[in-house]
Amino acid sequence: MLLWFRAREVGSQEDSLGPVTVAENATQPAIACDKAGNVYLVFGKGPQDSRQVMLAVSKDGGKTFGEAERVSVDAVAGFASMERGPRIAVLPDGTIAVTSFAKFSKGEENHLYCFRKGPKDKAFRGARVTSTAAKDAEAMHDMCADSE
Repeated sequence: MLLWFRAREVGSQEDSLGPVTVAENATQPAIACDKAGNVYLVFGKGPQDSRQVMLAVSKDGGKTFGEAERVSVDAVAGFASMERGPRIAVLPDGTIAVTSFAKFSKGEENHLYCFRKGPKDKAFRGARVTSTAAKDAEAMHDMCADSE
């Protein structure tokens, strides 16, 4: 279960700061925020052999989250295990970038992909980042984005 705990603002008299359930059976969450205060949680969901990378967004500072959307579109599996979960960045123009290991056909090795969705896009699209020669499944990865 993926829970989100909101912090109380200084001087706030708000009582209900309990956890918000974002997703059941979720693994390896990563978080990003944009300058408008939206909160983006990316995570793995489902059985290991067919796990998918999902994204839930809060437009009210983390009080509630909308229904999760699939990031690893068209993938057989988005890899989110105990040590290598997805990473997320939100660019100044509103583009969401998520990196995750994934495979697009049965028997294929996991490779690192970058899934992107622009402000006008209806769905994420992925592009492989690593070469076949790389030991993709053994690599750790991280990501950041410049705010300007």
